[in-house]
Amino acid sequence: MNLRPMNNRVIIKRQEIVEEKSLIFTGANQAMSNRGEVLAIGSGLVSPNGTVSPMSVKVGDIVIFTGYNLHPEKVGELEVLIIVETDIIAIVEPEQAA
Repeated sequence: MNLRPMNNRVIIKRQEIVEEKSLIFTGANQAMSNRGEVLAIGSGLVSPNGTVSPMSVKVGDIVIFTGYNLHPEKVGELEVLIIVETDIIAIVEPEQAA
């Protein structure tokens, strides 16, 4: 991939559609997942005094993000989203084997 996110931006590959909703008048309507894999991260948020706050996510994390302020982009055959880190609301932690 030849996209490098700037500052506190994150590039995410959205996971597959996870649910179907039935509407009375329009039939089946599929909703997009707000979960995806982090493919690239920027260097962090730069404050007015020049300090850089480190990113809270890392490449490979599976995250849940808000459906607002999404910037879709196509890189070759890959469709990705560019979002601001603060629009990530959770990191999905792998389950521990018992």
